[in-house]
Amino acid sequence: MSAQNCSPSSEVPPIELHVRQNVAAHILDGGLYIGAMMFLAGTTVLPVLFEFLGAATWLIALAPQLSILGFLIPSIFVAHWVDRLHRVKPFTLWMGLFQRLPFVFVTVAIFMLDAEQHKSLLLVMVVGAILFSGLCGGFGMGAWQELIHRTVPARHRAGMFASRNALAAILGLFIGIAVEIILETYTGMQGYGILFACAAFGLFLSYWAFWHIREIPDDNKVHQERIGFWQNMRDLPAILKAEPGFILLIAVTVLTSSSMLVVPFLAIEARDRLMASDAIVGVFLTAQMIGGLIGNIFAGYLGNKWGGRLPYFVGSFLLLVTYVMIFSCQSQLGFQMVFALLGLGQFMMMVGQNTLSLELAPADRRTTALSILRVLTAPALVIASLCAAFMRDSGYTLNANVSCAFVLGVIALLLTLRIKEPRIT
Repeated sequence: MSAQNCSPSSEVPPIELHVRQNVAAHILDGGLYIGAMMFLAGTTVLPVLFEFLGAATWLIALAPQLSILGFLIPSIFVAHWVDRLHRVKPFTLWMGLFQRLPFVFVTVAIFMLDAEQHKSLLLVMVVGAILFSGLCGGFGMGAWQELIHRTVPARHRAGMFASRNALAAILGLFIGIAVEIILETYTGMQGYGILFACAAFGLFLSYWAFWHIREIPDDNKVHQERIGFWQNMRDLPAILKAEPGFILLIAVTVLTSSSMLVVPFLAIEARDRLMASDAIVGVFLTAQMIGGLIGNIFAGYLGNKWGGRLPYFVGSFLLLVTYVMIFSCQSQLGFQMVFALLGLGQFMMMVGQNTLSLELAPADRRTTALSILRVLTAPALVIASLCAAFMRDSGYTLNANVSCAFVLGVIALLLTLRIKEPRIT
């Protein structure tokens, strides 16, 4: 049914008008975007690339969330504006374009510069591109989440999030193999340049898919009172008090950021224990995507049927099991199982958290509430990563980091049980 065929008296809600096209477009956009970024996977490829370029330990520790950090902070500065937009897609399109362009520029730079003579410059460009891309994505993040809320009905959201991640995981199976072949065939920065080129191509494919989302403008936003940034900040306590479950979700998300005590050096640790080449990261990435694919299938089913809390809880528990396995792992098969379980847990948590946050956030200030969740997560990620770097530089083994992450993960798991599932009345 089209908007033209829908009379004013029609009982079909606006969100249902283009639901199939919108769900499909969101799945393609997300699957292609996440899949493209796997060519530069923060848990496997980037730490090894940073090490090759001579990065400091603290920068290697930040590799898995450089892009994520950009996504977390900026949206709070435009949340008061986005909360009042009757159309959010145009703003998201502009931010999405600037989010993708840096990878094109870095690709060109890698093939134009002599890596041996310009390692420091290339490192700055790579880090700068990832951060700038994340910042642009962060400015558009709140608008993108609001677009999902306007274009995907609640009954489809968990399945949509799971399907986009599943598509990414399927692509990741082949991308992991491709990464291994590329880094074995093309040594040094040439191989990484090819990875950047592949990532850029995939990112623009996702942009094409995003373009096909059909937004129904929210005319109620036109009549809402306009407020400024500082007034929005003063309203934060009241916004958070409106939903105690959302406060618990913030606490749980902050505590589960402790995984960054382990993840930044996991691929390097595995490579060193096995005395393997950098190409081994492709094997680990493939294993992680197999786990991610399975995790998304389960998360989509559980989330659509029972809401987001259950897949988040199961994913958190599997993350604890992963920590236990790392302690004594010494074989390639063992590390493949570790990365598979890591992917299984992380993707289930991702689906659960995305679903929960959209449904727990206060409806009239959704963008602001979700921005606060991201802003408070950012320092937790940085602190965990810097602690991981400090412990490594101080001579501690990865097992010490794993022990700390395990304790914090148990606390997060118990707090998850106290979150009331929004779909259960």
